[in-house]
Amino acid sequence: MSTPDPHPWTRIAARAGTNALQLATVPLVVIGTATLTGGLDAAPEAVRTAAGLAAPPLLLLFLFGLAASYLPRPASEDVAALASPIRGRCRAVNSPADQVPSHGVHAFAQTYAIDLLHEPAGGERPIFGGRRAMRRPEEYPSFGRPVYAPATGRVVRVVDRARDHRCRSNWLGYLYMAVEGVVLQLRGTRGLLGNHVVIALDDGGHVALAHLRRGSVSVQEGDGVQRGEVVAEVGNSGNSSEPHIHLQLMDRPKPTTAVGLPFALDDVAVSEEARAADRADPPLAPGAATVFHAGVTQAQH
Repeated sequence: MSTPDPHPWTRIAARAGTNALQLATVPLVVIGTATLTGGLDAAPEAVRTAAGLAAPPLLLLFLFGLAASYLPRPASEDVAALASPIRGRCRAVNSPADQVPSHGVHAFAQTYAIDLLHEPAGGERPIFGGRRAMRRPEEYPSFGRPVYAPATGRVVRVVDRARDHRCRSNWLGYLYMAVEGVVLQLRGTRGLLGNHVVIALDDGGHVALAHLRRGSVSVQEGDGVQRGEVVAEVGNSGNSSEPHIHLQLMDRPKPTTAVGLPFALDDVAVSEEARAADRADPPLAPGAATVFHAGVTQAQH
């Protein structure tokens, strides 16, 4: 497996954009809240003056970060091959096969990230909609399933104490999630990814596995892991609507300073012919809503 080398301009845009958002968002929210609630009017004149002077450059910094998170970036022709972090009958959502950036923005190295969830053939996964805005994560078949290392490497980051919150199961719950997402972004990587593991791969690059179940991570920083080794369980921590695994490949271990890299899964079968033969299709990134079987024998290409 080889990982693509990001274009220099891509590195600058990714890191500058994410850091600009991180630096500007919190003070802008504080100043805006104080202004709307009248708290700024009651503050000493020196504080009001400082806020007035700081607001314009902070707004420009925020807009720069926002623009850098949306602007197109050079695409790499070199795509790394990884194993799926979950196995069995699965579904892909928010996939780079459908749009880049797959999650709407390049921030936090999410350019080529993919979300994967378990979906049994019997239709046991609750359908979005209905009267219940929130559901317990245990009601979803993905919750608690094993998470496997996508490649061989060394663990460089572990976060394991974030709670598994209730799932957002209709539009009211999704609206709550949209508001909550702003707050989680203020917390940075821990808020967005929740419980997560970052693995420095032997062949280059860093894999992040996010939204893990609280207390389920079975590895520690510094541990070596083999491709296919169980490292955690699927959870619903961080900015997540239902239990799933968020997988992304990066050039650095910290999403706030990393560039997202393209990858494909080399142990999944989408075609019926390959599935019947228990043989993987050529490496691919399954499109959103694509149902596939993961953890099959690697095909020889």
